[in-house]
Amino acid sequence: MTTVYVSPLNGDDTFTGLEQDKPVRTIARAREIAVKCDAEEIRVFDGAFSSRLRVELEKESQKKGAPRREGNA
Repeated sequence: MTTVYVSPLNGDDTFTGLEQDKPVRTIARAREIAVKCDAEEIRVFDGAFSSRLRVELEKESQKKGAPRREGNA
């Protein structure tokens, strides 16, 4: 499974985001990488993002035919 890592405090958008110790800084960059690498997960560390992002990601996932995930996934 491919995961893209995000850390608004310690990340850098020049990193690949594919290693836990080299996270990207922004969700926007993580989404670009996730699409390019066909990643199944974006994992966010030490920061807060709005719930709107979760809704947008769920809508995109549903468009691709993936099942909706419930709870704190």
